[in-house]
Amino acid sequence: MMISRRWLSLLACVVGFVSPAMAADSVTPEDYLWRQARAGEVADFNAFCKAEQPDIEKPDDPLWRASCRTIVASKLRALLTRPNLADLTPHGVRIRGAFVNGRLDLGDAHVKASRLEIERSLLNGDVGMDQSVFDGSLSLGGSRVTGELTARYAAVGHLLSLTDTMVDGAVDFESSRVKGDVDAGEAKFGGPVTFRDAHVEGKVSLNDAKVEKDQAFDAQGLQVGKGGLFLRNAEFGGSVTFRAAHVEGQMSMTGAKVGKDQAFDAQGLQVGKGGLFLRNTEFGGSVTFRDAHVEGQMSMNATKVGKDQAFDAQGLQVGKGGLFLDNAEFGGSVTFRSAHVEGPMSMNATKVGKDQAFDAQGLQVGKGGLFLRNAEFGGSVSFRDAHVEGQMSMEGASHDSRTNCRPRWGAANLTVLKASECQNGWLIITPICLSTRMASPASGLC
Repeated sequence: MMISRRWLSLLACVVGFVSPAMAADSVTPEDYLWRQARAGEVADFNAFCKAEQPDIEKPDDPLWRASCRTIVASKLRALLTRPNLADLTPHGVRIRGAFVNGRLDLGDAHVKASRLEIERSLLNGDVGMDQSVFDGSLSLGGSRVTGELTARYAAVGHLLSLTDTMVDGAVDFESSRVKGDVDAGEAKFGGPVTFRDAHVEGKVSLNDAKVEKDQAFDAQGLQVGKGGLFLRNAEFGGSVTFRAAHVEGQMSMTGAKVGKDQAFDAQGLQVGKGGLFLRNTEFGGSVTFRDAHVEGQMSMNATKVGKDQAFDAQGLQVGKGGLFLDNAEFGGSVTFRSAHVEGPMSMNATKVGKDQAFDAQGLQVGKGGLFLRNAEFGGSVSFRDAHVEGQMSMEGASHDSRTNCRPRWGAANLTVLKASECQNGWLIITPICLSTRMASPASGLC
């Protein structure tokens, strides 16, 4: 009897020693995820695996493929599409440090959680969310998708976060709708990016985001609410289009760069009273703001457009905030033909490249005046049929002295209602080879 008791005691000790490991081995990653979600806690697979966070820059690191952090994509879909998910997960589904293996297909799914976060994780394959509905927020912040990320016609009920996210393939949010903000700051996109005809009620931020070389960024028809659109210091390796986009608030691309020979197309862009800011922006290809409309200020101070790349602002309309292009450099032709600026227009110290035309035919500028002091023009300049209600000054302006001045300055029918640069009743624009009479002397002109 004593022996039996000793054996039982020994057996109890052994069982007590091994049972935690046995219990851990018996809990699958999907079981752990579901347990944490129901408890309102984050499913942190670094803690579950008792390992450090793997680096998303190193997708082949064996740490990612540890069985304790591997979630089968089809099982994750089954969990996320439970009809009573919101009732069972008080704080949504929050995942950290997971390895989601296989294509995550959430197409046509309805995710009823208050939030879905798959952060600092590696999604090994495509992520498909076409026509899916997310009642709450959706975040892939700090994660990497090794395939494509598509969410055409998807709906997100709150925040969409791609902050510091990496996507190796194409990203497509065409015609998607987000009721909150979209934050893709510091995101890296290895393929083309599409937000064509998407609608974001809040703010859109792609500050410091990067799109790889020769990969297009297409936001044609994008609609953004009063929160505004921000792409400060973003880098675009391919063409960029905001054609017919509409931003109710401010739009800023200050410090952004568009790759060499890559076009920037903002034809028909509409920006609200918050204004459009492209200060210190570098365009490697042609730029068009043809028929764009900016209610507030438009500033392109110190902006650069590449050599032989045209800048087309024909029909541009800018509100009382004015248009500022001081210290800008244009490597190709420039046109403001039939543009209308209600406030001041300033191009002080601006440079237009050698043999490149500057065409302001039919330009209309309000009482704030037109200023081109110390501007340098390398080719022909035309203000034919222009109308400036306020002051016009080209003091210190110059052009290529190797050419004949007189035929290169077309100013027939220029109307200036108020001028400070006057001599003997004539508006003088200097230096030109011979002082050019730009308007007939009239009472009150000077």
